[in-house]
Amino acid sequence: MKKKHKVSKENHDWLSLVEMSGLLISEPVLAEHFPEGPVKTDQFLYRKLIKEWERFFINRKKDPSHFLNRWIDFILEDFLGFKPEDWKKHPFIPEEVKVELSDVNQILKPTRVLSGQNEEGEEEIKLLVSIIPPGQSIDQSETKTGKWKVSAHTKLSRLLHETRLPLGLITNGVDFRLLYCEPGLSPYYITWSAQTWIEEKTTADAFHTLLCNDRFRNEEENKLLLNLIRESQDKQIEITDQLGDQIRSAIELFTAALDRADTDKGSSGELLKGIDYREIYEMSLIVMMRLVFILYAEERSLLPHGELFYDRAYGVSYLLYSLEKEKREKPEDNFSSSFDAWERLLALFELIYNGCPHPNINLPSYGGAIFNPERFPVLKSPYCQISNNVIYKILKSLSFARAKLGREYIQQKVSYRTINVEHIGYIYEGLIDYTVKRASEDLLVFTGKEEPVKPISEIKGKTGSELEDYLKNITGLKLTQIKKKLSEEIKEDNKIEGTIEERIKTVKPFLDQDMPLIREGSL
Repeated sequence: MKKKHKVSKENHDWLSLVEMSGLLISEPVLAEHFPEGPVKTDQFLYRKLIKEWERFFINRKKDPSHFLNRWIDFILEDFLGFKPEDWKKHPFIPEEVKVELSDVNQILKPTRVLSGQNEEGEEEIKLLVSIIPPGQSIDQSETKTGKWKVSAHTKLSRLLHETRLPLGLITNGVDFRLLYCEPGLSPYYITWSAQTWIEEKTTADAFHTLLCNDRFRNEEENKLLLNLIRESQDKQIEITDQLGDQIRSAIELFTAALDRADTDKGSSGELLKGIDYREIYEMSLIVMMRLVFILYAEERSLLPHGELFYDRAYGVSYLLYSLEKEKREKPEDNFSSSFDAWERLLALFELIYNGCPHPNINLPSYGGAIFNPERFPVLKSPYCQISNNVIYKILKSLSFARAKLGREYIQQKVSYRTINVEHIGYIYEGLIDYTVKRASEDLLVFTGKEEPVKPISEIKGKTGSELEDYLKNITGLKLTQIKKKLSEEIKEDNKIEGTIEERIKTVKPFLDQDMPLIREGSL
């Protein structure tokens, strides 16, 4: 009898610990094929990984070439389970993966090539590997390997496009980036840090799971790396229809943040003074559409996404990754009282509108009404303080959607590459007729198909079956699900009384996690 594994969204939490651009592989696909999470690396092999990493890290400046090659040999052979003869190195790099670029007067070629047999028994190239010096960033422009002054990431991407091969791996010994390229499009990628492998073993397990020998030569075809990636792309279309709801949720978060900024001691009502509800909503909608267009443009190479200067100073995709890291490392209070992410977004909006001739950016002026910085002066007011925590929640809402897996829902990355401009326009048209208003009393925001918002006064005094029926009608859940989620004391005869906080705690499993409560008088 086949063992049935429990699918849990926590089993692939490692995805939040790596840098991702676009949808290379989705969480539902990972959860379906690896329901217990990444395959656990053997402890002996993992201890050897730590030892080899320490040797490389300590000696990487003394004799970088020797210790880098030793470290890479260990990763590609011992750790991932390939044989030395599986890899072709200089001077045996196949001619078909050497590309002469006449437009930049440079020859591109990989450092190593993984080859193997296809279904017909013919030799086939599986993966191109580019190894760069330890001190060189994957995203930083370099000139040592030719006259073309671009990053190693850009060079490997171009090589993959020219050879029409889908998979590449680039590393400086510290960072390991897996790329997936489709013809004519910018690559999706995941970047692992070797340092994180040591701090969080699950990320090392995930790297091994996705890039080990079995992902390239497996009798189970559906578990081959390329097939896992393509399955993720195919299933992506199923969740793009949710994007309108995701954007509306983000608008609600932004509107609530504007309201808090307006009532803050510094503003005392000055921020939104004289602005009617329609304009507040329109302003919030336009900010979200700016972010949607930026995410779309970054995935389609309409912005210099993938270039170090742009990503670190302006890029929205990289900003979400940075905020993920900040959220893990900072106390919640500090995260909610930092505001630099909003300032960065304002700078990006102006950059897109005005353009920039600097060679590290080289962005044309796009102009347009949506990005016009003078359209809503209130956004640049010193009173308009939107916290990093809010920006993080907004970007998560725009970047991830719920995907059903069995009986559970898990988060899946949204690929803006699968969305066309007409779809974005359709979503915009579906949102323009909304507005905002102020709550006449305290409201609870429940989860459910209709996303019901109900007065908190309605649950006061309810108990037992009366409360269960009330939650069933609101959320659409089955009674068995409701009984399981309700706290034990409320299942008995104890009525819901007490403070607002106590009432919220009672029904917390049924409330929106980002915004469970709307206070009286709030937008």
